Amino acid sequence: MIGSDGCARLFPTFAQFLQYVAETPAKFDSHWAPYAKTCAPCLVEFDAIVKLETADADQAKKIIKI
Repeated sequence: MIGSDGCARLFPTFAQFLQYVAETPAKFDSHWAPYAKTCAPCLVEFDAIVKLETADADQAKKIIKI
């Protein structure tokens, strides 16, 4: 591939890469898939959702409720 400056290009530009990813559905590649395609949080029946920053306090509240 020859760039507009006349130099040989070994790698695509970022725009060319994005175009390739968007237009090449031949194989499903989890590296480029939307996160929603690889993670299905709706399939998991959570008992609680806890932030790590407040996990100790959240856990204490959960234990008291039980």
